Amino acid sequence: KRDFFARFWGKNYLISDGKTDRFASLFSWNALSEILSTHRFEFPRLRLLSGGRVAPPDQYIVNKVDRRGNIYTTHDSDSVERLLRNGAMLHITSIGETWQPLATFAAQLEPILGGRVQVNLHAGYAGSRGFHTHWDGHDVYAAQIDGRKKWRLFGFTEEAPLAVPPDAKRGAPTDASWEGTLGTGHTLYVPRGYWHATQFLDAPSLHLTFAVQH
Repeated sequence: KRDFFARFWGKNYLISDGKTDRFASLFSWNALSEILSTHRFEFPRLRLLSGGRVAPPDQYIVNKVDRRGNIYTTHDSDSVERLLRNGAMLHITSIGETWQPLATFAAQLEPILGGRVQVNLHAGYAGSRGFHTHWDGHDVYAAQIDGRKKWRLFGFTEEAPLAVPPDAKRGAPTDASWEGTLGTGHTLYVPRGYWHATQFLDAPSLHLTFAVQH
């Protein structure tokens, strides 16, 4: 722990491997299926990206009526599944609030990392596109729950920048400082402000990001 904070925290990325069942008790595809069938998600907490851009929410967010006749807004699971099979990527923020093992783990991390930890989900099938090259206004720990995903890391253009809207993040580097694939059980630490991009490969991929906000 002391070595990590001295050498990497806020300074450089760090990759670590692990057994393929490393996160088996934390999260899974079955857990995601249960969450999607038992919880209501509105946009933009749940969003789908197609070709690196946010898909129009009217393709998967609908109005429904409960048994008392009240109208509510939520995701349509069939539409989410269809878009995933057509190459979209699923992104859900604060998914830790819907799954107790994630909530417990995030709470355990907070005193260690000295900040609030929010758990976000990234899932896609073969050929999906992730986010375009970008940086985050918080430190990120990515945990590859299942499958493989390609990452490209580009470094800093500004030290520890504050969060800004996505369209204000200009001047992305083009030369990668590291490029490789994370497999099941791997983790990646990316400091705040570190440019990066992801790409799905030839099979489904499920990973979580633990976003540390100070």
